[in-house]
Amino acid sequence: MFSKLMDLLVDNLILNKKPSTSINYNNPLIYSDRQRKTHTQYAKHITKKHNTLIPLPKAIRSLTQKSTHTTLIITLLLATSFSFIFFRHQFFILAFIMIGAISRMTQKYVPLLIGIDFCLFFSILVSIAYSPTLGMLTGIIASTIGSFLRQIERAEYYLTPIYGFIPVWIIMSLSLIPQISILLTGMICVATYILARFIMISMTFNICIANQLTYITTTLIFNYWLFSTAAPFLMTIMA
Repeated sequence: MFSKLMDLLVDNLILNKKPSTSINYNNPLIYSDRQRKTHTQYAKHITKKHNTLIPLPKAIRSLTQKSTHTTLIITLLLATSFSFIFFRHQFFILAFIMIGAISRMTQKYVPLLIGIDFCLFFSILVSIAYSPTLGMLTGIIASTIGSFLRQIERAEYYLTPIYGFIPVWIIMSLSLIPQISILLTGMICVATYILARFIMISMTFNICIANQLTYITTTLIFNYWLFSTAAPFLMTIMA
């Protein structure tokens, strides 16, 4: 007690020190009637603090603060650009994921279910050029990000593409498809994906025949056009 009293006298009378004014208002023992900071307020405080320490370009900072979707797309763009300089294979995989995810946004504006997106095409292309495992991961990641960008809330819609990608990965890993031409190999994989997806969906959910017919038709036509026109050129530059 005597030592504490001496410290107090020395600090106040001799050294003329001022007491610390930093008070933790979130402490329940001090000012218990004050409202505690919410997680949103704390996140804004941390974001402002880091932006002050590491200033970002004003245009990018304003975009990232508006939407999580915009932040995700900007991150993919930066990662893709960086990988092109150092890692050629990774560049194509990241680019295919980004393009495939964005292409799934077309479904948001069409009332019927259609298969006009690049996720399946790029997945098969990566499976042939690099490895079936990388191809399956490319398709699943692109489809998942695309569903997130479309703001889908039902979990089963995130799992639907996996039903088709896994059988394609199996037949590609076991080399069950004769690689005579890129068109034939690609269309066998497309047919396998459609069949496996349809069987799993019909066993799990109540399906709409009209939606399934439009999906199967558009998927076959669109991917046939891609494999007959764009696939040979992409395989050449991916090697």
